[in-house]
Amino acid sequence: FVQKNTHIYPILKAMYSLSENTSLFAHLTGDLERNNLESLLYENPFLDSNFAIFDNNNRIKFELGTSTKLITGLFIKTSLGIANYENLNMFGVAPNDSTRFRTIANTGNVNTTFFNLNIEYKYKEKFLIGIQSKFISYNVDSLLAASYKPNTTINFFAKYNIRNKIMIDFNSAIVGGLNSYNIKSKEITNLNTIIDLGLKINYNLSDKFGFFIQANNLIAKKYQYYINYPKKGFNFMAGLNYSF
Repeated sequence: FVQKNTHIYPILKAMYSLSENTSLFAHLTGDLERNNLESLLYENPFLDSNFAIFDNNNRIKFELGTSTKLITGLFIKTSLGIANYENLNMFGVAPNDSTRFRTIANTGNVNTTFFNLNIEYKYKEKFLIGIQSKFISYNVDSLLAASYKPNTTINFFAKYNIRNKIMIDFNSAIVGGLNSYNIKSKEITNLNTIIDLGLKINYNLSDKFGFFIQANNLIAKKYQYYINYPKKGFNFMAGLNYSF
C-alpha cells in the first residue's frame, strides 16, 4: 500500500537591477526533492541492503541575495535564506552492522537557515579562480542531530591554461560540523573537520594524445566523512589520455 499525497508549492521569483552590474533577487519556492536507489547510493555507497527511500519534502524556501560584477571577469554572488523540510533524508549507522548505514527521515519539521557566498574571477580562457561556500544550520524536531548534514562547506578552485598545452587544476575542500547518528545506541559522534587539497596537471602532446599526473590529499590529513571509512592519506596517480 502506497499513500499518495498532494503537495502544493509556491514558485515566486523576482529580480531588481540596482545598476548595470548589480542586481537583487528574491525567491519563494518549494519542491518535492526526489530520491531513488541510484541517487542514495551515489551519496552514500555504504548503505546496507535494508534501507528505505524517502523524498525530501521542501515545503517552503525563501532566499534573498545579490549578484555583482565588480570588474571584467570578477563576479560575486551572495544569498541568505530559510527553509522548512519534512522527511529530510539523512543517514545513520545501521543497528546490526557498524560498517553500514541506513536512511533515516525526520518525520517532523526541519528548519534551516543558510548563507551562500560564491566568488569567481576568469581571465579570458587562461585563468579561473574561485570559491564556493555554504553555511547552514539545522533545527531538527524528532532526531538528536542532522546526521551527515555538514553545516560548513567551502570549495576553493583554480585553473590555469598554458597555451592549451598544459592545464593545471588545483582544488581544495573544507567540510565542518559533520556528525554521525547511531540508530541502535542513539548516540551522536562529532566528526573532525575535513580539509582536502588536490592538484592535477594535464599535458597535451597533440589534439588526441596526452598524459596527466594527479595528487590527492596533499597535506596527508587523515579524516573520515562516513564513520569507520577513513580516507586514504596522500596518494598519487599518473596516466595517459587518448581520444579517437
